[in-house]
Amino acid sequence: MLFKNIYANQLSSAVGNNMENKEDDVTRVKRELKSKGYYPSKIENGVIDRDTDTGIKAFQRDNDLKEDGIMHPGGETEQTLFKSKNEQKKPITISAVASPFIIAMASFLGVSTAVAAQIWQNMSESERKRVLAQMKNDSDTATGVSEDHKEICDQIHDDDHKRCSRLVKRKSAAAASRCHASANDRYEKCLLGKPQSEWPELITE
Repeated sequence: MLFKNIYANQLSSAVGNNMENKEDDVTRVKRELKSKGYYPSKIENGVIDRDTDTGIKAFQRDNDLKEDGIMHPGGETEQTLFKSKNEQKKPITISAVASPFIIAMASFLGVSTAVAAQIWQNMSESERKRVLAQMKNDSDTATGVSEDHKEICDQIHDDDHKRCSRLVKRKSAAAASRCHASANDRYEKCLLGKPQSEWPELITE
């Protein structure tokens, strides 16, 4: 499976030009680079490419590391790139995971909303700016929904989450969490332009 162990902290082989470049390791590096704004392309495979090389070198340059475009298992570049995963993580609130921005970021990074929220909360200011710039560029160049359609989706999304929030008192926090997750799924379908008949039901039980 291409994305298994994608958030492991250690690489099993060196990644970079003329290195071993195992598929899982390259994919892991691409994901981590992308989460920090250093990989602009869509991640389609675990093959080393120009954006991987450029991203590693840019990351090394910005972090005062040896700029050779190579990431060795346990090496300084790998340790710096993955260091946030070894640090204390901040708690994630339901509102953070449910926000339209986090949903858009999750889609951009190809991860769950919970992971996207965690990544965002642990980013430095410069990493956030880099990712925001790439997301904006993707949005400007992609064929997206109209502003009117997005406003409709946003309103439905807000209404769904208001209903979900009421479940905390009426039922339980777990029920509210399930409801918020289904609201996010519905919002994603709406933004994709899917007919409402194809949207999942809002889980209120």
